[in-house]
Amino acid sequence: MDDGAAIAALRARGINVGAIRRKLSILGGLGVANDATAVTADGLKLVISDRAVVTVLAKKLRQDLTSLNEASAAPAPRKRTILDRDYAGHD
Repeated sequence: MDDGAAIAALRARGINVGAIRRKLSILGGLGVANDATAVTADGLKLVISDRAVVTVLAKKLRQDLTSLNEASAAPAPRKRTILDRDYAGHD
């Protein structure tokens, strides 16, 4: 699923994607402004690299997700976005 399809699926489930993005932007911005490599708040850990949030991790697994005892298939390769091109080589 590409980024656009993922956002559409979240919105279809009634999830306020805009509010989540604003919160992540604020938390990530505070980390970037303070030269942090990570920010932990509200059960989330935002990993920062090259002045950008690159990963968001949750401390708890949501209960409505698949049981931990069940293995899930490996995800299909995702469609590349313009960010992949813009950030290529910035490890």
